[in-house]
Amino acid sequence: MIARQFSLSPSGVSWMMTIFMVFFGVSSVIYGRLADIFSLRALILVGVLTYNVGSLMGFALQSSYPLITVARAI
Repeated sequence: MIARQFSLSPSGVSWMMTIFMVFFGVSSVIYGRLADIFSLRALILVGVLTYNVGSLMGFALQSSYPLITVARAI
């Protein structure tokens, strides 16, 4: 659906998944270190709020593929 909506090639669409995987991998390492410093409850709350902000941005900016990609990175 994304490819049709924005007239993208398969390689263009794969950027969204690639960015998600890179940020997920980097965030996992950072989250592990932060879990040693801060309470787990606070980290989960910040994670859920950040995910919601990214989701709302993706919904609000759905007319632009680059902005959707940025929202997915968040």
